[in-house]
Amino acid sequence: MAVLLELARVVSQKKDALDSGVKLVFFDGEDFYTGIENMFYGSKYFAASLKPEDKAAVKYFVLVDMVGDSDLGIYKDHNSQSAYPDFTNYVFSSAKELGFKNINDTAKYEIADDHIAMIGAGITSTLLIDFDYPAWHTTADTVGMVSAESLEQTGKLLEYLVFN
Repeated sequence: MAVLLELARVVSQKKDALDSGVKLVFFDGEDFYTGIENMFYGSKYFAASLKPEDKAAVKYFVLVDMVGDSDLGIYKDHNSQSAYPDFTNYVFSSAKELGFKNINDTAKYEIADDHIAMIGAGITSTLLIDFDYPAWHTTADTVGMVSAESLEQTGKLLEYLVFN
């Protein structure tokens, strides 16, 4: 959430530089974690409630999840790569262009997350996630595990995507 809140601050300061608006949407994919069928209620509802003209107005959707790990390792997700390879490649090549070595241009996992509802709605989408995070869903997942550098890399990438 910290990355998106900072992006909101940056966008508000540079809003005159935008061709169109930016919407930040917050979901919790693990709404009711008792299995995959009981997840993603928010994104499923959001995607299903979009009117055709609203969908047409969306340039792209980037899901940001678990990007603050001090040992950051973001890889392409197979679902994003299969559904929207050009956009996914653009996002990851942009990270490389910006010099972010922890955002890797290789597909590693097939991840079910909130971006799947957007893909299903026909919205150009990709996922930024560090799925190699040993503290995930453990009591070791504390604020001490968060890296300002990792958050900054992800935030700078999002800022680049918004303004370029």
